[in-house]
Amino acid sequence: SGLGDLRGRIPPGEQAAPGRALSRWGDGGWGPVVARARAGGDLPPELLAAAVTLVEEWAPDPAPSWVTAVPSRRRPGLVPAAAGAIAAALDLPLVTCLERRSDGPPQHEAHNSAQQVRNVLDAFAVAGPVPPGPVLLVDDLCDSRWTLTVVARLLRTAGAGPVLPLVLTKVGG
Repeated sequence: SGLGDLRGRIPPGEQAAPGRALSRWGDGGWGPVVARARAGGDLPPELLAAAVTLVEEWAPDPAPSWVTAVPSRRRPGLVPAAAGAIAAALDLPLVTCLERRSDGPPQHEAHNSAQQVRNVLDAFAVAGPVPPGPVLLVDDLCDSRWTLTVVARLLRTAGAGPVLPLVLTKVGG
């Protein structure tokens, strides 16, 4: 309840494609590096190189033709910097077409899925032209998956092709 006209499953043409995560929060690999970057540290070149390698080895089909970032007010430079470096390394354009309209509490503070989706449902908007091809959607952290789901739906309904999520780290399974 409380989601307006949205009910049931998201139509296939508005869903994100399967994505990838470079690490798990707290793992012994890239997780601590991402945690330091989220705490205000730099994005080391080797982390970004690993993200590029992940995309190259993943080889999504269809391949992305452009890159965009999930906007954040808490960390306004982190994700755009990562997305820009990944786009440059993959020789793809970085398109800034999304905006963050409001901030809710972090997703891990929501008690259930309904609260999580309500937290992000109106938080994002398309703020510029959306290219028609497949897009690599970059974010720093995936917790509930609702942010990626909502943003992918916005991109798809605005004319983007398949939305291929890539996160630097994910929480949980």
